[in-house]
Amino acid sequence: MSGENLRRMRWLTCLLSAALWLACSAPAWAVLQISIPTDLTAVPGGGPESFEISIYNPDAVTYDIAGFDLMLSLIPGTGEAMFTSADTGSTDYLFSGVSFNDAFGFDLNITPLPDTMVITSDLVFDWSGTILSVALAPGETRTLGRVFYELDAGVALGTTFSVAILDGTLGGPGDPLTGAPPPDIPFDTGDGEITATPEPGSLTILASLLGIGMLASIWRRRRRST
Repeated sequence: MSGENLRRMRWLTCLLSAALWLACSAPAWAVLQISIPTDLTAVPGGGPESFEISIYNPDAVTYDIAGFDLMLSLIPGTGEAMFTSADTGSTDYLFSGVSFNDAFGFDLNITPLPDTMVITSDLVFDWSGTILSVALAPGETRTLGRVFYELDAGVALGTTFSVAILDGTLGGPGDPLTGAPPPDIPFDTGDGEITATPEPGSLTILASLLGIGMLASIWRRRRRST
């Protein structure tokens, strides 16, 4: 191999090594995180409980969000756990003050409830037409609504149900001048979990009974020893 060819090969090898190093060391693209709490509980037959859907921006850039829709499902979908309603009453709701649903009195769910599956949806609406989206800043957490659920009275204590985000879209603002459609914003999801638990008062009663039983047992032992 000639000296010129050898130099070219070494040069190409250096370029390839540099490219591989950059590819491996480059940070992964951070996408928005939409999640449901994993520590949800409900008393079987005890009426509805609720959870909030959170959205977190781990990226270093701000995202402008103009609308969303999410498909949630209870697994297993046996009917022992049901979604009962959904609204925009969550803490720090992303579209607070510019919600289409709130402006026209609509529910957050666009599918009928109760059911084991629900689609929630909302979009930015401003009567003046000047607000087209809401910014989610780096490191910021907001919510995408509140969903109510309940467990059938026959559910055994300790039974768990997954709350899965099966599908959904986040949309950025479109261009009203060109008519360009809103771009989709990528996101990852985190599923939640519901556990059937006893009434809080029943735990207190059980603890009291156990305590009384222990005291009675100690008293009997002392009587026998005297």
